Amino acid sequence: MKIQGKIKSDIGFYIGDPVYAFSEENYDDLWGGVGFAYGVHDAGDLKWAVASIGDGDGRYYDNEGREYPVDSGTIALIPMEFVSQSDGGYIFNYSGKAEFLWEYGVFTITLPTGEKIEIKNN
Repeated sequence: MKIQGKIKSDIGFYIGDPVYAFSEENYDDLWGGVGFAYGVHDAGDLKWAVASIGDGDGRYYDNEGREYPVDSGTIALIPMEFVSQSDGGYIFNYSGKAEFLWEYGVFTITLPTGEKIEIKNN
């Protein structure tokens, strides 16, 4: 299975567990509104993406050694326009389009700068 899409933002991107980024209202509206489904989701003029980490909750690391705590079993790419907190993920302050790719439990996120972030199951 594969989930892929382009996500745009005018102010930056959050990568990590959506539970650490969304306000309670956005969590219920943006993710709950689509039945907590994995995929690339439309939210007005913007999109966001989420998929299963596969191994469940825990701590995961990207190709640069950054740690991502996970409590919902998922990792997301969220435009900063929707982020109200960021207790456990990473913010990348680049405007433009980022590409989200999830395939067989491996996340590959390409930022507008061309930097690739890869997060794998443990």
